[in-house]
Amino acid sequence: MARGLGLNVGWPFRKIWRHPLLGSMVKRLEIEGGDISVGWGYRPSGKSAMGNAVGTERRLLLLEDGFIRSLRPGSKVAYSLVADSQGIYYDATGCSDLLVALESGKPTGWMRAGEEPEVQELMRRFRELGVSKYNWYPGEYSGVRLPAETGVLVVDQTRGDTSHVYGGMAPGDFDRMIKDALDEHPDEPVYVRSHPDHRYRGKHSCFAPWVFTEPRIKLLPPDLSPAQCFSFCREIYAGTSLMGMEGLLHGCKVKTYGWNFYAGWGLTEDRGTRGPQRQNRLDLATLFKSAYLQYTHYFDPDTLESCGMNDILDHLALQKETFLANRGQRVTVGFSSWKKTIVLDYLRGPSTEIAQVASFGEAEKSASGEAQVLVWGRRPEIPESFKGRAVRVEDGFIRSKGLGAAFNFPYSWVLDRTGIYFDGGAPSDLENLLNEGFTDSDLAGARELIGILREKRLTKYNLTGDGVSLDRKLVNGRKVILVPGQVEADASIAFGSPEVKSNIELLRRVRAAEPD
Repeated sequence: MARGLGLNVGWPFRKIWRHPLLGSMVKRLEIEGGDISVGWGYRPSGKSAMGNAVGTERRLLLLEDGFIRSLRPGSKVAYSLVADSQGIYYDATGCSDLLVALESGKPTGWMRAGEEPEVQELMRRFRELGVSKYNWYPGEYSGVRLPAETGVLVVDQTRGDTSHVYGGMAPGDFDRMIKDALDEHPDEPVYVRSHPDHRYRGKHSCFAPWVFTEPRIKLLPPDLSPAQCFSFCREIYAGTSLMGMEGLLHGCKVKTYGWNFYAGWGLTEDRGTRGPQRQNRLDLATLFKSAYLQYTHYFDPDTLESCGMNDILDHLALQKETFLANRGQRVTVGFSSWKKTIVLDYLRGPSTEIAQVASFGEAEKSASGEAQVLVWGRRPEIPESFKGRAVRVEDGFIRSKGLGAAFNFPYSWVLDRTGIYFDGGAPSDLENLLNEGFTDSDLAGARELIGILREKRLTKYNLTGDGVSLDRKLVNGRKVILVPGQVEADASIAFGSPEVKSNIELLRRVRAAEPD
């Protein structure tokens, strides 16, 4: 998507062109094409880019995933990138914008400048939301029971990770972490947490086989988030894993065995066998500010426009709220083949299980006792056995660009646990909401949305009406009345209009009420 930017991209990592945030990053950094050599970290493309920049006036731009990367590992919807004009943050043997900034106290290279007065508030939100580099953990929503015994945590990583080589990890350091944890905590369980890439991308552990047969070692399920692990492990053994930094933010004691960007500043107990000597001592807020607010660049996942960390935290708060609402089993009854694929997008979540059946009889066999059953619209009657856990689904009020009959993807759906909004003979969630009242903040947001709808001329289907116009000269100044027609077989006519059942009858009544 970023071809035509005039950038010199290192070979052979040509897929960097297809990164969804490359164009946004170029815009964010206000790069003028032709004088930039771009690569991905210390991958071959990064090494190539560094070589291409030597002896020229080209500026170097090395990119890597940011410290709050996405929901799932490898997701195409990424939240952030780091940009470096000298090296990369995980290289303890060289130079990087982040390390220079931490030593000097001033942002440099491609880093964002300016003060961030809300540093402490962002750190608090990071902790409270349980944010991590990846944010797709079923254990946060499934009610999984955490270990009753507090202990210490040893963090596994993926074998062969570049950060091990450049972070000063010596052969055997991962086994040394385990042995130290066992020796230093003889009366406590030693928990081992695997890397998400072991599960989602087939990567391998860094530990020797004996670790997994040691009786005192307890393997944590990959469903648990880092924040959940920190709640019962207040001491962390880490190599070059970002979980060490996250542990610091959660108030844990962290022992490091590699030279990562957060080691050596007086915040960690450092056991790396080799590494640089830091000149400064830092507080946690300064480290967080440099790494998360200045070195990392954030992008809105919907618009791809540059944004702040707080916007990403707002987004993640909404995702987590939605995942919590979607947890458990959902059974769709009688959905069309097309809708079956869409429901996976609308009801997704790390702990969501979706079954799709043709009838309530099949649902009886498939659904657990607490499963929600979803039906489309108003027409299917809900059997007594499913009342109280049935949800009616319909298109939302800003539906799509084009008609649903043309299989245009819906921008919104309505999910109603009480009834459905167009059924005038029964209550609905919408009716209940309207009866409850609204806060000033709710109403302010509604007024803002109304303004946007008017300005953008948005409707349910957003049809352009090309070629259709009204010549006001023909009406000779008389009042013009718009009478919207409907599909007469639509359920909203059957359940919401007890008297008028056809378009012609509607026109007759309007003419009778407005004879002139």
